[in-house]
Amino acid sequence: MEQRHPCLAMLKFNLLAMPLCFLLSTATKGAPENDPWYGDFLGTLPDRQEIGIFGKVYLVNSTCLQILNFTYNGQAPDLFFWLDSVEPPSPRGVKVASFESGDKSLLPYYDKHVILTLPSNVAITDFSTFGLWCQSCSQDFGHVRLSLSHSPPTAQFLEGGLRATTKGMRYNVGSGPVLIMDRRTVKIYGLTFDGNRAPDSFFFVGKGPEPRRSDGIKVPVRGKDSTDQISSLKDLYTGEKDLILELPPTHNVYKIDWISLYCYRFAVNFAHVRIQNISDRIPPYVPAPRHVPTPPERKREPWSIVTLLGKVPRTTFTFQLGPPGGARAYESLAKAKPGEFVWYVNGYMTPELWVQRGVTYTMRVEGGDDAILERLFNPLYISDDPYGGYAKLADEDKSQITVYAGLNKQSQPYDGTEAHGERSYGRLCRFINNKSTKDPDSMDSFQEFKQNLVLRCLRGNAGVFQWTPDERTPDVVYYQSYTNFNMGWKIVVTDEIPTDLPFTEEEPYSYELLDSVEEGMYKKTGLFPSEFGQASEQLPCRPSPVGNATHVALPTGDGRQGSCSDAWPNSEGNSPEGSSLIRRAPTDV
Repeated sequence: MEQRHPCLAMLKFNLLAMPLCFLLSTATKGAPENDPWYGDFLGTLPDRQEIGIFGKVYLVNSTCLQILNFTYNGQAPDLFFWLDSVEPPSPRGVKVASFESGDKSLLPYYDKHVILTLPSNVAITDFSTFGLWCQSCSQDFGHVRLSLSHSPPTAQFLEGGLRATTKGMRYNVGSGPVLIMDRRTVKIYGLTFDGNRAPDSFFFVGKGPEPRRSDGIKVPVRGKDSTDQISSLKDLYTGEKDLILELPPTHNVYKIDWISLYCYRFAVNFAHVRIQNISDRIPPYVPAPRHVPTPPERKREPWSIVTLLGKVPRTTFTFQLGPPGGARAYESLAKAKPGEFVWYVNGYMTPELWVQRGVTYTMRVEGGDDAILERLFNPLYISDDPYGGYAKLADEDKSQITVYAGLNKQSQPYDGTEAHGERSYGRLCRFINNKSTKDPDSMDSFQEFKQNLVLRCLRGNAGVFQWTPDERTPDVVYYQSYTNFNMGWKIVVTDEIPTDLPFTEEEPYSYELLDSVEEGMYKKTGLFPSEFGQASEQLPCRPSPVGNATHVALPTGDGRQGSCSDAWPNSEGNSPEGSSLIRRAPTDV
């Protein structure tokens, strides 16, 4: 008669105490082998010690197994998943760690989906059996044979990587090889893509000869997205990072013809790779193990939104350049990666502007007028496009955008030849951080961040144009840069600005004017003095060029030069024409 280890008797006693309903339910558990496909079926684990072990074992690939409906009561003293080169298994086998238990004795499992990855130095073809082994009992608790009728399912590289279209070349799209890891998981090696400049871009899969918006769906990037929340690609990818795409349950690599990097808003294919000549032995999809989440770090709240109200008589907005702050600033507001600069309006970083239909607004633009330096040449325009960079868009993309101000009929910036000599670009004024190296994300508000900024300007004049929103103007439009992406934000257009709307009180501010030597250095380097350790003279208000000299003065609108005091609103709340740079806080808005 077979002699059993004493621990087995105890296991059988404990098993009798388990609820009968649980034992009956496990006896009928199973999974279809063909639809969906779980891999090569190796067999059902036998319950050799009659303690209720159950599970169907499948070969995923040469280094991975999965067990469906695995059940074990956890009462063996030290039971392990076990690979061995002999049958029956022996103490000389190899322990296989599980995600749930690690390399320790197995925990209880009740009808679980178990995924096992083999140690890095072995493959499934090195072994003859897989099962459960009790080390202290030196007993086989059930195994299946690894008699493989053909090679294990294998991942496969596609023929080539992402190939950029002409439009995709603008954003440096490309990649290394593309690997089909399993039927629903694809790895893209070495992605290059200027996602910080390109609008509304996603990974997209579908059927048909070419990627089309009506024939595909967005797919998530592992670690960035979830199946129900997929965000656009906003980062700069330089080829140092690999991305893993996860197809939804309704799709697999046999049901799609291409993988595309796609601009969804404008229905533009930036790059794609075709799914062709793939094996019918691609491994089945295996979900990534779910880690027990650790308590998240306290998330820093975004900075408060600044709201400026365009109520009469305050109908002038001055646009200048400044740093975008950190993740709590522009990036959190616009849900987009900014470039080097964003628009500062009346001294505030990308505020939300409220304007009223039928009211004429004056836009003063000081974003640079040197077209040679693209980063410092920023004509202002207003449109229904939240991303900007109109000059870099293809004609097809431009045709889907409506421009309301800032560009002429030829889609060029106002250059002074328009009616009343309007220009949508002017001299360069920049807010520069010259007092602190503190991380902006450690600051709790824009007001705190602004304390470290100083405004510096080149000589010259602001570009000025006027805009009157009317009944054809949508309720939301955007102010943006003609040459650079993601610099502006929202303009809310109403028939009447609400009286109870929360708003930000504007504060006066001044700037420093570069002298001729400093300006010469800027023209050679594209840098302001503080950026190479030099300083400028602090001026209390807007300077105006008169002949060859520079005076600290303001035009008053009547042909004379005003003093600094002319920059402040008069007793009736009106500001002199052209004095929008230095303003008191509004008292009647």
